[in-house]
Amino acid sequence: MKQSLCDLLVNINQIKKDREANIDMIKNKRKHIIEEVTHMRKQINQHLDKLQYDLMNKLDKVENECCEKIQSLVSSLNDIYNAISQCNIEIENMKKYASDIQMCLGMREIQKKIILNEKCVHSLIENKEIMNVVIEYVVDGTLPDFLTDIKLFGSIAVTSSP
Repeated sequence: MKQSLCDLLVNINQIKKDREANIDMIKNKRKHIIEEVTHMRKQINQHLDKLQYDLMNKLDKVENECCEKIQSLVSSLNDIYNAISQCNIEIENMKKYASDIQMCLGMREIQKKIILNEKCVHSLIENKEIMNVVIEYVVDGTLPDFLTDIKLFGSIAVTSSP
C-alpha cells in the first residue's frame, strides 16, 4: 500500500511537471505565433507601401507629362497672340506714317502673317490639342475584395495529444 502511495505521488509529480512544461510550450508557441503574424503584417505593409510608391511615381510622371504638354501649348498660343498683337501695332503705325503704296504692301504682309497664325490655331483645334486633359485614379478591382473578403488574419487551433 505504501508503495502504491509512493508510486501515485511520483506519477502526480511527473504529470505536474509535464503540465508545467506544456504551459511553457504554449507560451513559447504564443510568442512564435505573434512573430509569424507580425512578420506577415510587415510583408503585407511593405507590399502595399511598394504599390502606393509605384502609383505615386506614375502619378507624378503623368502629371508632369500632361502639364509640360499643356505648358508647351500655352507657350505656342502666347507666340501666336504676340504675333497677332504685333500685326495690330503695325497696322496702327501704317495708318499713321505710311503712304498708300506702303500701306498696301504692308497690309499684304500682315495678311500673310494673320493667315499663317489662323492656320496654326485651326491646326491646334483640329489636332484636339486644346482639349481639356483630365487625370483619374481607378482602383484595382481586387483591392475592395481584399478589404471585404479577408475577415481573419488566421485562426488558432487547439489539439490534444497523449
